[in-house]
Amino acid sequence: MNKNTQIKIATIAIAIITLTIIIALLWIVLNSINRTALQIYAITTTIAVPSTAWLFWWLGHTESRGYLKGIDGAITKMFHAVTITQQKPKPTPKSNQTPIPNQNYLPPITFKEDDSNKIINL
Repeated sequence: MNKNTQIKIATIAIAIITLTIIIALLWIVLNSINRTALQIYAITTTIAVPSTAWLFWWLGHTESRGYLKGIDGAITKMFHAVTITQQKPKPTPKSNQTPIPNQNYLPPITFKEDDSNKIINL
């Protein structure tokens, strides 16, 4: 046998021994308790298990809603910051500004009519 097989066999043996001890202790404890206490225990666990499951579901549901609202809030803040930064005018550099004294210095643009596109009937 190699070492891995020995470790697996030892782990299985320890698990079986542990389960046997737990079952034996449970058997001893349950046989020493009177019937009324066992009925109270059964009723309590019957009520506690569904209510605990509902409580964990409610807590998870509440936490997930809070998490998603946190994500929504962060996204809203991010978009708000983006819109604020886009609304601010960008400063123009002072060194590249060239004043234009007269904006009407260019002559008006005129187009010559092109006669090459006219249809000639022969």
